[in-house]
Amino acid sequence: VVNARETDIAYAIEFIEKALTLFSRYGDRTSQANCFYELGYVYYDSENLDKAEQFFTKALKLYADLGMSRNQADVLSGLGRVHLEVDDYAAALKSFEEGVTLYREDGDTIGEANLLQYMANAYVSMGRAGEALDQLERSRDIYITTGDAEGIQMAENNMAWVKDNM
Repeated sequence: VVNARETDIAYAIEFIEKALTLFSRYGDRTSQANCFYELGYVYYDSENLDKAEQFFTKALKLYADLGMSRNQADVLSGLGRVHLEVDDYAAALKSFEEGVTLYREDGDTIGEANLLQYMANAYVSMGRAGEALDQLERSRDIYITTGDAEGIQMAENNMAWVKDNM
């Protein structure tokens, strides 16, 4: 018996792969990269982390070839999350740090702040509370500057959790 979620995932994969075939046939490299990125998240959401990493890596390379740094940062976020899931914290931090740099260079302060939150998660997983708090404070400061009330609350809640639990 196949449940609805498995059916939806299978349909999404089939749909994206068909689109990828068409984009490949017509040489639309940006759309190909977008398909690889979307497949990465479909596989991530279905907990097939090897496939997720494979498609995120393809997307990252293609976006880099196309000079699409904002998209590279998005992919690095996905790759970092895959690495977190498999407890490869050094690789997660590397992906997040590269993504933060790209978001900063692109002027995407919210993307930067969000990735700093993920970096904090990696540091927490490594038992490095001080470094986690540093990232959370940087993230909160960005949210304050941009007026993102939800982001401020999230960062402050995470800071309180780290202080109370580590």
